[in-house]
Amino acid sequence: MPGASELEPIARNFLQRAAAQGLVLRVCGGFAVWLRASDGRAIASRTARTYSDLDFVAYSAQHRQLQAFLRAEGFVEDAATATVPGLGRIIFANQKLNLHGDVFLDRLVFTHTIDFLGRLERDQATLPLAELLLQKLQIGRFNEKDAVDVAMLVHDHAFTSDASGFETDRLKAVFGADWGLCQTCADNIARTRDFIGQAYGGGDPVTRRVSAQLDALTALMNATPKTLSWRLRALPGRLVNWRNAVDDL
Repeated sequence: MPGASELEPIARNFLQRAAAQGLVLRVCGGFAVWLRASDGRAIASRTARTYSDLDFVAYSAQHRQLQAFLRAEGFVEDAATATVPGLGRIIFANQKLNLHGDVFLDRLVFTHTIDFLGRLERDQATLPLAELLLQKLQIGRFNEKDAVDVAMLVHDHAFTSDASGFETDRLKAVFGADWGLCQTCADNIARTRDFIGQAYGGGDPVTRRVSAQLDALTALMNATPKTLSWRLRALPGRLVNWRNAVDDL
């Protein structure tokens, strides 16, 4: 697998060729975080964060066109999953480039579901920042690389009214409707805070910046008005499982 600096031109050229064919294709996952990072890339370097795959998001309405495009680009679709109805993803590999990954269609279905239908046009390269942050925070088996990704995102980007940062109206819409997602996000915010403190120390400017951003995210989540279904689900609380039993990205 190429390193991050070698992978970036491959990914950007791939996106340009897809766009030239009218395909709405964006990068998601850990490498999307790296693409959107600036100063935050130092966190990846300090913690030796590596990238083992290249994942994308797209719309199911373009499923057949995407399959044809991937074949033309030298990617081979996973035979075991290619005919599974309703899978919602294309699993692919390119032996020449030593790349493998997934294209997720319309939504990310993992520990929680993140719907991005109609949202991809907000950025030309990656999943919009709000959904990218949610993608990382919804992970059930949250580990060090996920904490690095969350820290990189919040270090470099602000909470905003538009897609130039973490679009607050989008975050509120998700937080206010999904009690279980809020629980997982709260747990992973705490894990990220612990991780960055251990990696940098409590007085470091990076720790202070990340912690302040995590505080702002927590305040936003807690202050968001909750739907009736959210409040009803909160009644049994954590006595009832709130996570899907699936692999995470």
